[in-house]
Amino acid sequence: FGADGSHNLDLYVPAGGSREFTTTDTVAHNRHTIVMNGKVVLENGIRRMAEMGQAALEDAGMDISDVDWFVPHQANIKIINGVINQLGLNRKKVLINLGHRGNMSAGSIPSALSDGIEDGRVKPYQFVLAMAFGAGFNYGAVGMPYAGPQRKST
Repeated sequence: FGADGSHNLDLYVPAGGSREFTTTDTVAHNRHTIVMNGKVVLENGIRRMAEMGQAALEDAGMDISDVDWFVPHQANIKIINGVINQLGLNRKKVLINLGHRGNMSAGSIPSALSDGIEDGRVKPYQFVLAMAFGAGFNYGAVGMPYAGPQRKST
């Protein structure tokens, strides 16, 4: 995991938090929508997700070829394609649902993984690598074996 606070003005929401509380004025002036420097976000998103994905694999003593499924944060198809190209991933092993779900923010990785499980692509004991990048220029990756369906307790 990592963060780079030097880009605090490249991706943020001006109001609605503790620094600038929600008021009728902040709402009237549309200060609750994302402000983004798209080029900086694109470049950093690709670089950081690729770095973190590679680092997670190295920490686990694994290689790209050991991964059954890649689940990138589903914010932007250009970022996803950049990560695929940077890491040399097999596109058929990347779970992408951005086209029919949209950017679900923090819900994007669980949603894409759930879709892959539900449609039968992701099987028990396959290794999954998830990579994310978001506001505050926070980024990270985690690798894990999918354990399969869990029994519900009675």
